[in-house]
Amino acid sequence: MLLYYERDINLLPLDTPPELQIKIAETLKVLDEHHGSDRATNDYGGCVIYVPKGEEYTEQLEQFHIDVEATVEFATSIQTSQGEEYIYALFQISSDYGVSIIMHKDDTPNNIIQEIQTLN
Repeated sequence: MLLYYERDINLLPLDTPPELQIKIAETLKVLDEHHGSDRATNDYGGCVIYVPKGEEYTEQLEQFHIDVEATVEFATSIQTSQGEEYIYALFQISSDYGVSIIMHKDDTPNNIIQEIQTLN
């Protein structure tokens, strides 16, 4: 699911864990504050891709020409109150466009998991 603006938070599935909703809202708020809430979706700033557990996300990656095996700019783990672990990863597409991806740890490529383990 692609989210571009803070107002898009309402598009998340109702069963999205609150911890993920907060992280997504924070990220979208920063994009809106720094790049404008009226920016074109392919313009400055970026977006968030939320991938519910077990869902395919190849199409979204291809849309932004993201190679998840490439170096990730930043990655961290998010624990949910349901005991699930999700990964937040930022890919810098250009100097002024970043794509944040939130996906379940089980669906996350190994290089991103290794990046988090290296930082800890």
